[in-house]
Amino acid sequence: MRKADTGDQARAEGVKVARELLGEIRHLVQGVQISAPFGRYAMAVEVASVLREHAEAANDQPSVAGRRAEG
Repeated sequence: MRKADTGDQARAEGVKVARELLGEIRHLVQGVQISAPFGRYAMAVEVASVLREHAEAANDQPSVAGRRAEG
């Protein structure tokens, strides 16, 4: 992780790290809880979007509670 000079850079780096972490642990967990700091909901959505990206890349369909959809 690199040092950020501004608050915006720090937030962007935090989102980047969180996305990388979720991408790496996705297969190890059944779900995650993501907080939206100070009402910054777009940041939480950006972090969570990595889960859908990985599911689509694996031709997998995410479902409720992060479990693979059966059917």
